[in-house]
Amino acid sequence: MMKTSKARKNFKSKFGQTNHFLITCLVGLDAIREKIITEKSDSFSTSWNPKSPVRSAERSREFVLKSFLATTVDAIDMYLCEIFKWREHLTNKEIVKIYDSNGRSIWNKATKLGDYYELEKPLTELVEILITWRNNVVHFNVQNMVRDETKETIKDYSDSIIEEFRGMDASNIVEKAEKGLAFSFKEAASLIHAAHEFVMKLDEKIISDIDIEGLCIKTVENQLKEEKFFLKYHRKQGKDRNNLIDNFLHNTIGIDHVPDEILLACSTIPKKKKK
Repeated sequence: MMKTSKARKNFKSKFGQTNHFLITCLVGLDAIREKIITEKSDSFSTSWNPKSPVRSAERSREFVLKSFLATTVDAIDMYLCEIFKWREHLTNKEIVKIYDSNGRSIWNKATKLGDYYELEKPLTELVEILITWRNNVVHFNVQNMVRDETKETIKDYSDSIIEEFRGMDASNIVEKAEKGLAFSFKEAASLIHAAHEFVMKLDEKIISDIDIEGLCIKTVENQLKEEKFFLKYHRKQGKDRNNLIDNFLHNTIGIDHVPDEILLACSTIPKKKKK
């Protein structure tokens, strides 16, 4: 019925090719470092004449890695903000409490939700390391630390991390996160991959705790407040109205196929006088 939420689809749409874009940027910078590119294209209406193109490329490489990693954390935050807009339809009020009680702390929300759902290790732990690093790099005068249990998990799962995350040696990533040191390309790409896996697994768990029928009915009711949809809905009957609802819910909340009983409930909403 619903395999992937609209929130995760948005996450994938905006950040699904993050590693590809990262590699593309680094390929260009390596071309500068290797002196394959020695001057800018005429299409750039600005000056570019660094004293040391090699050093400039190396510093830019570090900046690009940091930017992509910081953006990945923002993407996780965006996903959680979107999925918890459905809080009134979440049957598991404990996860709503976790989300609402932790304010703007993406570190607390992500780690506590991952722990609550007991996501397969070491996904939550790698995301915790990524967020810890982002906080220490982006925020002024802070020093976030990785939990002791996370450090132990990273040690215990070092072999599986090498196997599942592009051969990444995780022995130094905790120290780098806590000190805000630069990650290597392999570390950055692996952490981005872990973030995608984390959101996918978390989405599956949260979907299982959603009152899908209530969400569908409420979504259609809210859309009926829009005049264009209101008129289209009431002009159509039977199969045509069901198709309208099915397409609308697919595009709006990500549901793959609306069951007949939910279609019936959504297609028989009483007509209300427009104000």
